[in-house]
Amino acid sequence: MRNIPSVVDNDYTYWTSGWDDVLRLPFCEACDRWFFPPADTCPQCSGLVGFRDTTGTGTVFTYTVNVQRYNPDLPTPYVIALIELDDQAGLRIPGNVVGCEPDDVKIGMRVGVAFEPATSRDEPNGELFVPVFFPTDSGTGADPDGGDRR
Repeated sequence: MRNIPSVVDNDYTYWTSGWDDVLRLPFCEACDRWFFPPADTCPQCSGLVGFRDTTGTGTVFTYTVNVQRYNPDLPTPYVIALIELDDQAGLRIPGNVVGCEPDDVKIGMRVGVAFEPATSRDEPNGELFVPVFFPTDSGTGADPDGGDRR
Protein backbone atom coordinates (compact mmCIF):
# COMPACT_ATOMS: atom_id res chain seq x y z
CA MET A 1 0.00 0.00 0.00
CA ARG A 2 1.33 3.46 -0.93
CA ASN A 3 1.93 6.15 1.65
CA ILE A 4 1.08 9.71 0.60
CA PRO A 5 1.58 13.12 2.20
CA SER A 6 -0.95 14.68 4.52
CA VAL A 7 -4.37 15.17 3.00
CA VAL A 8 -5.86 18.65 3.25
CA ASP A 9 -9.35 19.94 2.49
CA ASN A 10 -8.61 21.17 -1.04
CA ASP A 11 -7.07 17.88 -2.22
CA TYR A 12 -9.24 15.34 -0.36
CA THR A 13 -11.43 14.71 -3.42
CA TYR A 14 -8.33 14.06 -5.56
CA TRP A 15 -6.95 11.44 -3.15
CA THR A 16 -10.32 9.70 -2.68
CA SER A 17 -11.55 9.74 -6.28
CA GLY A 18 -10.13 6.30 -7.01
CA TRP A 19 -12.82 4.54 -5.00
CA ASP A 20 -14.89 4.31 -8.19
CA ASP A 21 -11.97 4.35 -10.68
CA VAL A 22 -12.64 7.91 -11.86
CA LEU A 23 -9.91 10.55 -11.88
CA ARG A 24 -11.33 13.81 -10.56
CA LEU A 25 -9.42 17.07 -10.85
CA PRO A 26 -10.09 20.63 -9.73
CA PHE A 27 -12.16 22.60 -12.22
CA CYS A 28 -12.71 26.35 -12.38
CA GLU A 29 -16.30 27.25 -13.21
CA ALA A 30 -15.32 30.78 -14.30
CA CYS A 31 -12.49 29.73 -16.66
CA ASP A 32 -14.20 26.47 -17.65
CA ARG A 33 -10.84 24.71 -17.22
CA TRP A 34 -9.23 21.96 -15.17
CA PHE A 35 -6.01 22.65 -13.30
CA PHE A 36 -3.51 20.82 -11.12
CA PRO A 37 -2.43 20.73 -8.31
CA PRO A 38 -5.59 21.28 -6.27
CA ALA A 39 -6.07 24.72 -4.69
CA ASP A 40 -8.82 26.61 -2.90
CA THR A 41 -9.29 29.02 -5.80
CA CYS A 42 -8.37 28.99 -9.48
CA PRO A 43 -4.69 29.92 -9.95
CA GLN A 44 -5.59 31.80 -13.14
CA CYS A 45 -8.63 33.89 -12.18
CA SER A 46 -9.24 33.19 -8.45
CA GLY A 47 -12.64 31.76 -9.42
CA LEU A 48 -14.65 29.16 -7.55
CA VAL A 49 -13.31 25.63 -7.73
CA GLY A 50 -15.06 22.28 -7.78
CA PHE A 51 -13.99 18.83 -8.93
CA ARG A 52 -15.03 17.21 -12.21
CA ASP A 53 -14.55 13.75 -13.66
CA THR A 54 -11.89 13.35 -16.34
CA THR A 55 -11.60 10.59 -18.91
CA GLY A 56 -8.39 9.44 -17.23
CA THR A 57 -6.71 8.92 -20.60
CA GLY A 58 -3.77 10.75 -22.10
CA THR A 59 -0.20 10.53 -23.31
CA VAL A 60 3.20 10.50 -21.68
CA PHE A 61 4.46 14.06 -22.09
CA THR A 62 7.83 13.46 -20.40
CA TYR A 63 9.27 10.97 -17.92
CA THR A 64 12.26 9.82 -15.97
CA VAL A 65 13.27 6.40 -14.68
CA ASN A 66 14.16 6.46 -11.01
CA VAL A 67 16.78 3.92 -9.95
CA GLN A 68 17.60 5.36 -6.51
CA ARG A 69 15.45 3.98 -3.71
CA TYR A 70 13.97 7.04 -1.97
CA ASN A 71 10.70 5.44 -0.96
CA PRO A 72 10.85 1.95 0.56
CA ASP A 73 7.31 1.27 -0.71
CA LEU A 74 8.38 1.50 -4.37
CA PRO A 75 10.79 -1.06 -5.75
CA THR A 76 13.26 0.39 -8.23
CA PRO A 77 13.43 1.08 -11.06
CA TYR A 78 10.15 2.95 -11.55
CA VAL A 79 8.86 5.58 -13.93
CA ILE A 80 7.80 9.06 -12.86
CA ALA A 81 5.93 10.72 -15.72
CA LEU A 82 4.07 13.85 -16.59
CA ILE A 83 0.82 12.78 -18.25
CA GLU A 84 -1.01 15.16 -20.58
CA LEU A 85 -4.68 14.31 -20.24
CA ASP A 86 -6.98 14.19 -23.27
CA ASP A 87 -9.62 16.35 -21.57
CA GLN A 88 -7.81 19.66 -22.11
CA ALA A 89 -4.71 20.81 -23.96
CA GLY A 90 -1.89 21.47 -21.52
CA LEU A 91 -3.55 19.67 -18.58
CA ARG A 92 -0.68 17.67 -17.12
CA ILE A 93 -0.43 15.70 -13.90
CA PRO A 94 2.43 13.65 -12.45
CA GLY A 95 2.14 9.92 -11.92
CA ASN A 96 3.91 6.61 -12.13
CA VAL A 97 3.66 4.50 -15.28
CA VAL A 98 3.02 0.89 -14.28
CA GLY A 99 2.28 -2.35 -16.11
CA CYS A 100 5.32 -2.29 -18.38
CA GLU A 101 9.09 -2.26 -18.20
CA PRO A 102 10.60 1.20 -17.63
CA ASP A 103 12.54 0.85 -20.91
CA ASP A 104 9.23 0.42 -22.78
CA VAL A 105 7.89 3.85 -21.77
CA LYS A 106 8.07 6.39 -24.61
CA ILE A 107 7.10 10.00 -25.14
CA GLY A 108 3.65 9.97 -26.75
CA MET A 109 2.69 6.57 -25.29
CA ARG A 110 -1.07 6.33 -24.74
CA VAL A 111 -2.01 5.64 -21.11
CA GLY A 112 -5.06 5.19 -18.94
CA VAL A 113 -5.54 5.73 -15.24
CA ALA A 114 -5.74 3.09 -12.54
CA PHE A 115 -5.59 3.49 -8.79
CA GLU A 116 -3.51 1.96 -6.03
CA PRO A 117 -4.69 2.01 -2.41
CA ALA A 118 -2.88 4.43 -0.12
CA THR A 119 -2.68 5.66 3.44
CA SER A 120 -1.45 8.84 5.07
CA ARG A 121 -0.97 9.85 8.67
CA ASP A 122 -4.35 11.63 8.40
CA GLU A 123 -6.13 8.63 6.82
CA PRO A 124 -4.42 5.48 8.13
CA ASN A 125 -7.27 3.16 7.09
CA GLY A 126 -6.36 3.04 3.42
CA GLU A 127 -9.40 4.85 2.04
CA LEU A 128 -7.16 6.94 -0.21
CA PHE A 129 -5.95 6.17 -3.72
CA VAL A 130 -2.92 7.13 -5.80
CA PRO A 131 -3.56 7.52 -9.52
CA VAL A 132 -1.10 5.56 -11.66
CA PHE A 133 -1.04 5.15 -15.42
CA PHE A 134 -0.77 2.03 -17.55
CA PRO A 135 -0.08 1.70 -21.29
CA THR A 136 -3.17 1.31 -23.45
CA ASP A 137 -1.10 0.76 -26.59
CA SER A 138 2.50 1.20 -27.62
CA GLY A 139 1.96 4.84 -28.62
CA THR A 140 4.13 6.45 -31.19
CA GLY A 141 6.99 7.34 -28.92
CA ALA A 142 7.53 10.25 -31.25
CA ASP A 143 8.83 13.55 -29.99
CA PRO A 144 7.92 16.38 -32.35
CA ASP A 145 11.29 18.04 -31.65
CA GLY A 146 13.17 14.88 -32.60
CA GLY A 147 14.71 14.33 -29.18
CA ASP A 148 13.96 12.29 -26.11
CA ARG A 149 12.63 14.36 -23.18
CA ARG A 150 13.91 12.03 -20.50
